[in-house]
Amino acid sequence: MRRPLVGLMLAAMLGLGLAGCSGDDGAQGPAGPQGPPGPAAPGSSGSATGELTGTITALKIDAASGQKLTVTFSLKDAAGLPVVGAETKNFEFQVGKRVAANTSRPAYWQSYINRSDQEGSGPVVFIGGPERAKPKAVAGQQGVYEYTICTPLASAATFQYYGSGNQEPAGCAALVANAGPISGAAWDAFKASLPLDLAYDAAATTRLTIVGRDGALVNLVQDFVPSQLPTLSSAKSAQVVTDASCGACHPENSAKRDSLRIGLGGHFGRRFQVEVCVMCHNAAGANPETSTATTWKTLDLKVMMHDQHAADFPQSGSFGGVSDIRNPTTAIPGVDVGQPAGARPRFNGASGVINCRSCHDNGNDKVVPFQPTNRAAADKTAWQTNISQQACGSCHDGTVGAENVVDFSNHFGKQSDNSQCALCHGQDKSANVNGAHTTPYSTPNNPFLYPGAKVTKYEISSLTVDVATGTPTVKFRVLAGDTEASLAPVNLKAPPAGICLVANCQNGNSAAGLNFRLAWARAMAQPTALNSGPAIASPVDWNNFGAPALVTTPGVATPSAQGRPYWNGAVNIQTGTGSSPPSGTAHTAAMFDQPIGVNVSALVVAAAGVNQLSDPDAQGFHTVVLPVKFPATPVYETLTLKAVALESYLVINNYNISADAVIKGVDGTTSTVRRQIVDMQSCDTCHERIGFHSNAGRANNAEYCATCHNPEITSSNLFMGNAVWPKYAPTSYYYSQKSNNFKDMVHSIHAGEMRGEQNPADPFNFIRGNATSSSGGSGPMVFQNVVYPARIYDCQTCHKPNSYGVQDDANRAWSAVDATSALGAANANAGQAGAAAGIYDPLKTVRIGPAQAACGSCHNSTSAKTHYVVNSTATGESCAVCHGPSSEFAAHK
Repeated sequence: MRRPLVGLMLAAMLGLGLAGCSGDDGAQGPAGPQGPPGPAAPGSSGSATGELTGTITALKIDAASGQKLTVTFSLKDAAGLPVVGAETKNFEFQVGKRVAANTSRPAYWQSYINRSDQEGSGPVVFIGGPERAKPKAVAGQQGVYEYTICTPLASAATFQYYGSGNQEPAGCAALVANAGPISGAAWDAFKASLPLDLAYDAAATTRLTIVGRDGALVNLVQDFVPSQLPTLSSAKSAQVVTDASCGACHPENSAKRDSLRIGLGGHFGRRFQVEVCVMCHNAAGANPETSTATTWKTLDLKVMMHDQHAADFPQSGSFGGVSDIRNPTTAIPGVDVGQPAGARPRFNGASGVINCRSCHDNGNDKVVPFQPTNRAAADKTAWQTNISQQACGSCHDGTVGAENVVDFSNHFGKQSDNSQCALCHGQDKSANVNGAHTTPYSTPNNPFLYPGAKVTKYEISSLTVDVATGTPTVKFRVLAGDTEASLAPVNLKAPPAGICLVANCQNGNSAAGLNFRLAWARAMAQPTALNSGPAIASPVDWNNFGAPALVTTPGVATPSAQGRPYWNGAVNIQTGTGSSPPSGTAHTAAMFDQPIGVNVSALVVAAAGVNQLSDPDAQGFHTVVLPVKFPATPVYETLTLKAVALESYLVINNYNISADAVIKGVDGTTSTVRRQIVDMQSCDTCHERIGFHSNAGRANNAEYCATCHNPEITSSNLFMGNAVWPKYAPTSYYYSQKSNNFKDMVHSIHAGEMRGEQNPADPFNFIRGNATSSSGGSGPMVFQNVVYPARIYDCQTCHKPNSYGVQDDANRAWSAVDATSALGAANANAGQAGAAAGIYDPLKTVRIGPAQAACGSCHNSTSAKTHYVVNSTATGESCAVCHGPSSEFAAHK
């Protein structure tokens, strides 16, 4: 029943009842706020199909029947109505106990209900397996159901598993699938290693889980102690990992991070709570897919998750994360005890998993509201205190670098079990876990810092411009401290000991410095390339057209004033065997990025550069006149966006530490920075800290990234076609020129797998080339295998609310997708080594509209592309007619 309609009917009836009262009622007042929905009308009921919620209301164990467990539970649909018809659906019922830790292995959940399993021609292995059956509806109680576990818990230790061939409980075998008897040396070793503990224990913490099937989407979990029934535990036990922490990357949606229902069916679609997963994925289960006749591989959740996340984790350096940041020429004080300088890089390439709190106690502000409030304090720190070879060995096995392999048989003498681990790795010991699992960057999941590292922050107080010349003056400061609370300004002209800003300040480090970048938006005339968009009079996106001449300052490092130019012919692409493409491939128009604006490179690296700063004021702010400038009058007044940004890093006690990049618009004007549509804190729920390009100093500021990755930028067009590049040998991938506009690029990267499913011929792979071998970030970029870990259509996972709809805005820039024709006469020499640089004409660049660029990043099928073309002309797009925020087919509403 529709509640607003009921309210109107009641109001009308009340009005009729009062019509006989005397007096003038006066004019009708404004409508009041809508009240909360009323209770369900008598007899209303919900369907047993779809997303449900529920509660386990009662448990009882019958000793006379061999300790059979009966559960009573209630179900409601998404509208809160009691569910009817669940008795026609199959549910999975599983019960197990918590087995205490010993010196040989950590504590684990042991299911009382187990079965044999086999994958293909592999071995038959032991695994937890729930009963699959239909519950009974409780008479007279709508939405309430009951089920008695068929397996007598007291019998579990006798026959051990379904399929064993022993006498199983009558009628129960049909409820649990199996693959027949298990035998062999691997089975014997498996039982001996635990040892397998299936004896019923009335005093043990026990868990019952219920999982919906047949279209009923529900996970119910209840912990209890059998001897204390009918009392049920109010909190879940052993919450070493929480649904909310996993939901930082794998949420059902951005507003429901404590539900992991990201699949639409099958194994993951039905089971979406960690507390359900551990009933099978524990130390007492073997993986039928990876086990062999002689060696069984564990299904233990901690081992599987550590192993799977170790290689390609969003927090790793390759994904803009927090690794590859330690200066490898020095040992870490207090951590690399006894290690000579440069003995080994600390974390190399794929080590974001060092931030254990991400999964074990995620502290991001977007995640914390979903964390359980009654979680035991010991569970939050278990990753630091429950130290074991099983947990640590799952990462320290070579998957994160050969230097991280731990041979426990030769680890400070033979470590036969876990009894000695805490002597070195306990919380107050020299090699404590949280000390090793940290970085020089402080984040919500990395509150601990290496000894000597500092928390840093950049601030820009003001940006003023001499409009006659375009010369900018910036007032800024750098803060550093041991914690966020202790941040204090740094005098960059006389920095304290350990903080370095000048060349060769410590151990030959010449890269320390702070970089400033100017960015602006300037009107664009009608493109001459066919159907490449309209003229844009007041652009709301950066384009950095018309870079001016340098302001030369003697003694200051020369900045780049024209952005990055184009090159033809020989280009370094770091293939691993030289500076030319693989054998058998050929250059097409060999160009690098579109012009991307003005960069003041390493302004305060050289001592002369530091001397250009003013002395700090009372608040620690320095003032500096930048040696580059905006376009001068009369062009300056036509710029619709104009800003300065600050990035890069300091060297602090031999750590390269970059703060979040900051950006600031010109003071006293309405023209400021680009619209802010990305919520970086949401991005950091998964990435933790995003920093790219050499020193990773371009960090945690999407608006800043867009100053370079603007609609004018594409990838290099060095090569188009299939090729095997040494970096990815022996696999052949397809490469082509791609937009590197920030929204297009980020959407396409995250949609790598989705793009491949829709159009295998259009993967998001490209070649990034540089003209000199000294410049980084070059080579093949392969994103076609990227798997997005959540629901890709949930835009608010990254975006701010109401910021991502399809807009009808003539001032939004069109994205460059092919700049080959924009190189002018130099195109004739394309592919010839040493050819002259092209003369760039942005109007000749082939472009696509802003809606197609954003939406087409994911929706790239042939039919979708045709749809875009049909609805785009030289004068604009018509996408908003059907897909605008208030339209019938609004995008991602």
